[in-house]
Amino acid sequence: EQQELILRRMSPVLQGEVALRSNWQWVKKVSFICNLVHEPGTSVESSDMTRIPYFVVDISLALESAIFAQSEVFGAQQTLYILKRGLALSGARSGMRVFCAGDVWGEDLVLSKSSLRDSRLRLAVTYLEIFQLTFASFSKVCHRHRSNMALRKRLRQFVARLSARRAILLEARRRRLTAAGETQSSCEFAWWVPGTQDFAV
Repeated sequence: EQQELILRRMSPVLQGEVALRSNWQWVKKVSFICNLVHEPGTSVESSDMTRIPYFVVDISLALESAIFAQSEVFGAQQTLYILKRGLALSGARSGMRVFCAGDVWGEDLVLSKSSLRDSRLRLAVTYLEIFQLTFASFSKVCHRHRSNMALRKRLRQFVARLSARRAILLEARRRRLTAAGETQSSCEFAWWVPGTQDFAV
């Protein structure tokens, strides 16, 4: 919170410089942001492109901090998560994945169709500190920068590519299940975490 207050008191130019340099380690891991930002020292030509870092600054300011205790299950719909400290675990039909500091998930918050989004819950293996960005906050930032045509074009391209990839994967999985005569499980963590049946997705 103190860092956010200091950042808000800076000029827009300083905000962009500080935000990009201090948060570059996680910024470049977020799919829909990394392509919007030029590495420090690179040149840009379009006037719209020079305003894109201000979009990243506003995204940074819109991030909310959250803390989860060990064994907590969490995962809100259409929310971007950035793991700052700790270990988290996600269940998957083909195995499980461990998330550690610096990992990002939930970039698919930009997709309107729920079947194309990753709705899997996460389990806090240890004490967790995370940053999160809700779709409502993301929408407000996008609305603030709606006049930036370069930004709008790049975001549309990201949404189109991600939608196509997810649709292809969803159809491929449906065909595999149909061919094998399998049924989709409705629970991820209930088989190994006592009392989490209510968190099934």
